[in-house]
Amino acid sequence: MSASDEPFLLFVHTFDAHDPYVPPNGWADRFAEGPPYSGDIPDTPRELIVATAGEWSRRSIEFWERVDEDDPANLQRLIELYDACIAHVDEQVGRLLDGLSTHGVADDTLAVFLSDHGEEFGEHGGFKHRTSYQELLHVPLVMALPGGREAVGRGRSIDTRVRLLDVLPTVLDVAGLEIPEHLQGESMLPLLAGGAAPGAPVVSHWLRGRQQSLRLGDHKLIQDVPSDGSKPVEELYDLAQDPGETHDLLAGQPALAARLRERLDAVRESCETLRARFDQGAALTLDDDVEARLKALGYLGDR
Repeated sequence: MSASDEPFLLFVHTFDAHDPYVPPNGWADRFAEGPPYSGDIPDTPRELIVATAGEWSRRSIEFWERVDEDDPANLQRLIELYDACIAHVDEQVGRLLDGLSTHGVADDTLAVFLSDHGEEFGEHGGFKHRTSYQELLHVPLVMALPGGREAVGRGRSIDTRVRLLDVLPTVLDVAGLEIPEHLQGESMLPLLAGGAAPGAPVVSHWLRGRQQSLRLGDHKLIQDVPSDGSKPVEELYDLAQDPGETHDLLAGQPALAARLRERLDAVRESCETLRARFDQGAALTLDDDVEARLKALGYLGDR
């Protein structure tokens, strides 16, 4: 990186805070609590590499085969390792931001830090990221706008819910570029300047659309569509009164569930209409190694 008048885009994808939770050497015990862990969970990259004979696609499988999910000590160790991975990512992001300052471009750069999902550690009986509960959906979003100390919204923490799909329109808005009318998100600049919060529902989907949720205000509907295409299994929560999503209101509030279901159906219909406007992209040929890695990450289904 060097100071230049030319615009640049840098996309950094870090996979460190993701299962398998194996932080770099020396980080595993930074968040340790209680007696030293003596179980089987690997906590160094070398240990996992040796255990899998260097086969990258087996890293997650091998890691979880060594986890006893019913053992409180194992659960505590998973959280410690995950926290260590997050701390390591935080340090690397700090290095990146320091680099922008060193090269004199920090005040002219829009920096956006976000995550695609969180992780679950038994809150609802599961691990990794396979559900639509808030421990998965509530992710960080940090933005440093151009302008240094004069930047709009500098130093503010905003509780208003926004969506990851609002990030692209915001980036375009900051850059002074036209926001295409087909984009489903909206710029967050008015919100950062003290304007009204967006009123759009927050929709999330997972597992190729089989698991979806819609949040409108404090109410949230979750739909889980069985793989055989049978009737969706639904849950309904009031996140203001029940942020841990432990009390399902579906049976007692059918009218509310129906209203949220109608909104979710409308979003799905809108997405299908949008998809139909665009031609299918060109075919992409992947070599065997890349395809195996993408499958291991969950980005490709069986083909």
